[in-house]
Amino acid sequence: MHGKEFLVDLDAADPSQVATVRAVNLGVSDGLQAFPASAQLKSANRLLLFTGTAICSQGAHDDDNLHRGVVRIRLNFPVAGSTSFKGSATIAALASVHGEGFQEDLTFAAENAITLTDPTDGSTVDNPKGLPAGELYVLIDAAVQGDGSVLNRIAYQANVLILDAAPDLVSILVRPSGTQVWGPTATFTQSGAAWDYQLNLSGPVPPDKAPFQVNVQSSDQLNVPLSLVVNVDALESSKDFLNNFMSANIPPETVTITATATKGSMRQQSATLVITAVK
Repeated sequence: MHGKEFLVDLDAADPSQVATVRAVNLGVSDGLQAFPASAQLKSANRLLLFTGTAICSQGAHDDDNLHRGVVRIRLNFPVAGSTSFKGSATIAALASVHGEGFQEDLTFAAENAITLTDPTDGSTVDNPKGLPAGELYVLIDAAVQGDGSVLNRIAYQANVLILDAAPDLVSILVRPSGTQVWGPTATFTQSGAAWDYQLNLSGPVPPDKAPFQVNVQSSDQLNVPLSLVVNVDALESSKDFLNNFMSANIPPETVTITATATKGSMRQQSATLVITAVK
């Protein structure tokens, strides 16, 4: 059972609440949660890694008792529709503590950690903010004891297996043509330059769901003409579109390239072209 004496709700999207947030999304051919023995051995095809440092700042009460509660971190990753949660392995560790007592017991603990799609863990944790189900949450059972003691930060890593029955559009990246480095922003120092874009999905397109269609639009149709529907074909998870052109008379400006998928839970991504040159 979870402790009830405090509840710290944090959002990984807010750097004042969770520091150094990182996430990795890996494709796997056959992922299983093999332990404990009670785990349901259901195959997954995505391994998600989430790390960060929860800024919990939870103090003890002014008494000598041990106080147990929950630090809950909203990871902002939806698990719904074509994706389903299959298992997890989560770890949490003390990152920063503060204690003032010299003649009393001081205790700081991150006792257990679990990743779930139910923020209440089966109605055993309160939900005063009305956090929605169908997303990923890290729940850490924590404890603190000692007058003046503060549990400042807890580091965590959540390893999550999901089954993704249909890929999502996760990014559009750009670059000047002929260069090697893709990124969300590309800078051009001369007009009329050619540029490339790359569409990236969360996994390969299943043959029965191909092609994966994406509408790609430029915010400046006069100087960077681009408005079309492109396809990512079966078994592809990334595709390059090369040698797109901009006007030779383009003024210095920032152009947004927006990619909108026709399906999936993450449907829209964008990149920018920064033109610094005058003709």
